Amino acid sequence: MRLLHTFSNWKWTGPAEPAVRLAARLADRHDVSFACGRCPYPDLENRVAAAARAAGLPLLDDLVLKKHFDLLNGARDLRRLTATLRDGSFDVVHTHLLNDHLLAGAAARRAGAPLVFRTVYGGRDLSSPIRRRLAFGRCTDGVISASAAADEEVRRLTDVPAERRFVIPGAVDTDRFSTDALSPRREEARRELGLAPDQVAFGIVARVQRHRRYELLIEALARVAAQDAQAVLVIVGRGTHFDEIVREPLSRLGLDDRVRLAGYREGGEYDAVLSALDAGFFLVPGSDGSCRAARELVACGLPLIVTRRPPLPEIVADGVSGYVVDERVDALADAWLALVRNASVRRGMASEARRRARSEFSLDEQVRRVERAYESVLGLGRRRA
Repeated sequence: MRLLHTFSNWKWTGPAEPAVRLAARLADRHDVSFACGRCPYPDLENRVAAAARAAGLPLLDDLVLKKHFDLLNGARDLRRLTATLRDGSFDVVHTHLLNDHLLAGAAARRAGAPLVFRTVYGGRDLSSPIRRRLAFGRCTDGVISASAAADEEVRRLTDVPAERRFVIPGAVDTDRFSTDALSPRREEARRELGLAPDQVAFGIVARVQRHRRYELLIEALARVAAQDAQAVLVIVGRGTHFDEIVREPLSRLGLDDRVRLAGYREGGEYDAVLSALDAGFFLVPGSDGSCRAARELVACGLPLIVTRRPPLPEIVADGVSGYVVDERVDALADAWLALVRNASVRRGMASEARRRARSEFSLDEQVRRVERAYESVLGLGRRRA
């Protein structure tokens, strides 16, 4: 198949990595091109384009593809995309954000081909009623949802029929985030974080923002610290209000020595921090509705404590690979203490987390499911508006 993946942003945020990674893995088996937003600032790097090039993806670089609708640039992109698609050589155009969905979908309809897919990650993907009706009513032949919760939103808010909707969980590199890859780095990483051999490190990977419920986590830590000397919290992330949300509450509660502030990490440094952990938290989904960081923690073989916010209960099997808890301080603290005090339970949950990640969240499995979705909708043909 010949495929075009589009992403209307140039910033490395939200679903940028999943979009590039899927396109790159599909390129091992198909002819895949990629189009992303143009960076308007000459002194800043277009990280999406750079990642696509590094993955060997041919880029359509004559498009602007702004994140938000812009009449002038949108009209130009529509003409260029229509001309690109008019020769009929593409079988599928796969869109990842709302603006490229509208533009590529409209261009495909004007050109008479190809079929149009959209990945719905969750969160705010369906939050604009007018644009949602335009995109999913006239410009969509198939929808891939990164979770059952996202698919339920598509079912509820659009008229895309069941045979054209597919639930394909978000994927992570299960070879990169594996025990074999991370174990050799563990001892050095724990020393760098100042973790003693007997301390049990629980990590959270999330941007430090008010809505991510850090206050709940810090209050739970206060209860845990009063009952157990081994538990340590590792915070991996940054944010504009870091002092207000994290530093000041920790200092006020006298918890500075029970927390390690790892800051923002990427690449090998990120992997190293994950190797130092014994378990993890994920409380509130961010801009990537598939909760990629939670899936990476699971792939590392880390028992995970999560809230009931969708799609987190789909990622963690309650009592098997972690705990799914209510958003209450006592519920979070009880689950935390249960894991910190029982190494055998942690080991059992770690094994199940690794198994679950390899069977459900691997890139190879994602590609197989996406290919089957393409083939199914190609068999159905274009959807009538």
